[in-house]
Amino acid sequence: MKAVVIGGSGHFHLLRQAMDAGYPVELLALAPGRPEEDLSAAEEAFPGAQRARDWRDTLSMGAELAVVNPWFCDAGEIAAVCLEAGLHVYCEKPLSTTWAGLERLERAWKNSGKALGGMFNYRHAPWFLAMEQAGSRFAFHPNGRGARTRGMLVHTAQHLGVVRSREGPH
Repeated sequence: MKAVVIGGSGHFHLLRQAMDAGYPVELLALAPGRPEEDLSAAEEAFPGAQRARDWRDTLSMGAELAVVNPWFCDAGEIAAVCLEAGLHVYCEKPLSTTWAGLERLERAWKNSGKALGGMFNYRHAPWFLAMEQAGSRFAFHPNGRGARTRGMLVHTAQHLGVVRSREGPH
């Protein structure tokens, strides 16, 4: 998969981790979300990567995925444009800072047929997986404290966009 990184203010390191783990990702370029955005940390994570002057320049590079992590106020707009351009998007949170921006992003996502993912990186953290595993032991105790505890854990995780429950919303 060919990817571009737009911005250097978020979890772009998750792409670096995927690449280091052997996932077949080719980084085409880095670009700032705004001209004055500092990309030094991203350039350190991706030594030798091509740097585009403007993120809009990356839209015509043949990428399939845009890793969008500019300043938070710009993430939703950039993500929507990337979806409209036909790229899958992995976006820093918040996905938008306004309702109008979120509605535009939702329309762009629905119309694109592309994937839109949020950077909720802690759902694979050992502490969270341990809590989920411990909570699941109580899932089959109807009306018991364990079921309510697990329900609260899963409901909170669902609300945060971290995990989907096998049983649905609680």
